[in-house]
Amino acid sequence: MVMSWINLYPDWYILERQSIEIHYPQFKVYDKGLETGNLLYFGELVVRPSGGAVRQPVIMEYPNSFPFQPPKVIPVDALPSIGTNGEISHKPQIHHFDMRHQMPDGSLCLFQRETRLIPGGDILRGIDILRRAQQWFLGFHTKHWPPDSLQSELES
Repeated sequence: MVMSWINLYPDWYILERQSIEIHYPQFKVYDKGLETGNLLYFGELVVRPSGGAVRQPVIMEYPNSFPFQPPKVIPVDALPSIGTNGEISHKPQIHHFDMRHQMPDGSLCLFQRETRLIPGGDILRGIDILRRAQQWFLGFHTKHWPPDSLQSELES
């Protein structure tokens, strides 16, 4: 394995793996990614708007700078297929919504402000990111979004 945050912070890595397995057992880790020091999960987030349950396939990718930057959640059209060799045999397409709270690379904009640069700021774990992504999808399906701060409105 190459040098990555997984080697530098093994306790964080173990905590992340355990917390995802407990809170999101339907999510699968891409084992081949671990060989290059990348932690990547894929699975479906379920939201329940008034019309019934909706499933959204997503990929959650941890950056090399984790825990100092949060994982990204990228909505996709389908879950990736993993071949017998462990490689991705079907790479899903990014699902771009016509919403301003999505970055050009397809990842969801889940938080208004960078908090880790503030003394006492939070480190955002994978389960925090997935919970927030569920709120994002619920907002998308219900058209009920929490209001943005004035500063965020001015910057957009």
